[in-house]
Amino acid sequence: MLEITINAVFNLVAFLPNWSQVAREGVKIELEKKLSALQSQEYKGEDEAKIFKTKTSINRLQSLIVVTSQAVSTTLTAIIGLRDSDLVPQLVDLCHRYVSSAIAFFIGL
Repeated sequence: MLEITINAVFNLVAFLPNWSQVAREGVKIELEKKLSALQSQEYKGEDEAKIFKTKTSINRLQSLIVVTSQAVSTTLTAIIGLRDSDLVPQLVDLCHRYVSSAIAFFIGL
């Protein structure tokens, strides 16, 4: 059971930065589209309401990039903290008990 938990935590630590990068790339692509649309709207002299709506959408996407990065960073820090504070000591204790048992077994032979 401990092995499964440790593997799951290590896999999460490895997976989160990759997932974060994929999520950010998707938002960045959408942001680039909106920036291009804004540039086109301003060039064409389109209605101020449309331009305002596009600018609002751009601000929302920029905020989303920041919030997503912070959320992933916070989650990753929490997982690493959990791994270091809970799982590693359990693993060390398990190894210590195993080695002690092996030594006791071999001494008893």
